[in-house]
Amino acid sequence: MNAAGSQSLPRRDILRRRADIIATLGVKPERNGALSTFFLPAQSRRAAFFVPKRIGNAAVRNKHKRRMREIYRRMRECFPQGGIIFRLRQPAEFNGLCRDFERTAAKLGDRRKEHPDA
Repeated sequence: MNAAGSQSLPRRDILRRRADIIATLGVKPERNGALSTFFLPAQSRRAAFFVPKRIGNAAVRNKHKRRMREIYRRMRECFPQGGIIFRLRQPAEFNGLCRDFERTAAKLGDRRKEHPDA
């Protein structure tokens, strides 16, 4: 395996099943800056990344998804166990997205402390 491959987000950490995505989208989102985050507690930590078409063409949307995946990969231990969907609400620079992810991780961590059985 090359160095770049070992640094990628493992496929097992991506939320893929339709039923899981629909269930996760059913909860009220946390909003931080350019990011909306849907979180549903579960046994494993999995994430999905959504960027709507109004953000731009496919190349722009994919660039934003790559940025979001990389930020999540670096920070995934900061997030609680469960299904997480990150939805970009507006275009954002890398540093702004990093701040939004940090705030989201802190909010979700605080929420889990308040409701440990949630």
